[in-house]
Amino acid sequence: DVRTGPGTTLTWVHRGDTPAGESDVLIRALHGLVLPAGTPYAFVAGESSMVTTIRRHLCTDRGIAKERVYFGGYWKHTGH
Repeated sequence: DVRTGPGTTLTWVHRGDTPAGESDVLIRALHGLVLPAGTPYAFVAGESSMVTTIRRHLCTDRGIAKERVYFGGYWKHTGH
């Protein structure tokens, strides 16, 4: 059960059968996302290389100030 506030859209993105740490489905979904107007703040946490890629996209491609994007890689895919 997920509760959101008014005007919030929740999109569930699943990696399917791709092993954890090897899927780009989340990054592809983010590229297609239309962000709302205003001054955004992003909180990104997950596999280290994924959150780095997402932060780079948000700051470089989307123009969001680095101090408005929290990112934390709490595990690293090792390919095993």
